[in-house]
Amino acid sequence: MSRTIIFVCNFILFFSFCASSQEITFGNYEIKIRYLKGDYKATKFSEEIVGTPFLDDEFRMGYLFFEGKDPVAVNMRYNIVDEGFEVRFEDDTLLVQGKIDIKLNEEMWKKLPYQAKEQNHLSPGYFKIVSKNYEEDDLILLEKPIKHLKEGQKPAAMKTMSPGKYLDRSYLYLKFPDAEAPVIVESRTKRFLTSFPAAHQDKLKAYIGKNKLKMKKLQDLERVISYYNGIE
Repeated sequence: MSRTIIFVCNFILFFSFCASSQEITFGNYEIKIRYLKGDYKATKFSEEIVGTPFLDDEFRMGYLFFEGKDPVAVNMRYNIVDEGFEVRFEDDTLLVQGKIDIKLNEEMWKKLPYQAKEQNHLSPGYFKIVSKNYEEDDLILLEKPIKHLKEGQKPAAMKTMSPGKYLDRSYLYLKFPDAEAPVIVESRTKRFLTSFPAAHQDKLKAYIGKNKLKMKKLQDLERVISYYNGIE
C-alpha cells in the first residue's frame, strides 16, 4: 500500500520517523528525509464517495521548479482536494509542499494565497496559468479547479443510502502584479470592473461595451486582459 508523506520541497527536506534517516535522489538533488510517526498517513478513499479527488488519477511526467535550479522531472498528479501535487517515489506518494512551481501536461501551475468562498482568510493553493504570455504580461489569467463534495444520504426508514459525490467546478482568477492574492473573475461587467484600478475602469468599460464582450466567455475575457496589458 502506498503512503502519503508530507513532502517539503526546500532542496533539503526534513521529516522524522524514529531516529533513522534515508537519502533519496530526485534528478540532481539529494534529499534527506527523516520520518517521524504521525507525519505520514495512509492514502484512503472512502467507498461512500463517488468520483476522485484528483484532476487526473494517473501519474504523469511533470517538473518541479526550484528557484535558481534546473527543473526536476518526476511522475506526479494533482490532488485537488488536498491542494497539492503528489509525487511517486518507489512505493511512496509524496505530497509536495512549499512555494514550488509545477509543470504538468505542458501547463504551468503556481502556488498563491487566495480566499476560498467558505473562508474569511487567505490560504495557499495551486492555480493553472491560462495566460500564454504570463512571463511578460502584468495582468495574468488563472484557473482554479475545485472539487465540491455533495454529501450522501444516510440510510433511514423508507430511504436507501446514497453515496457522497465529488462535483467538478472551475473558477477563473485575475492576478495583478502588485496584489498578494488573485481575485475571482466576476461574470457581471459592473462587478468585474471593480477589480481593476479606478483610473482604467472607464477605458475598460468603453472597450467591453464597444466590442460587446461577455466575461462568461473565455475568449472575450482574454481580449479584455490583453487590452488592459496594453494600456499605458
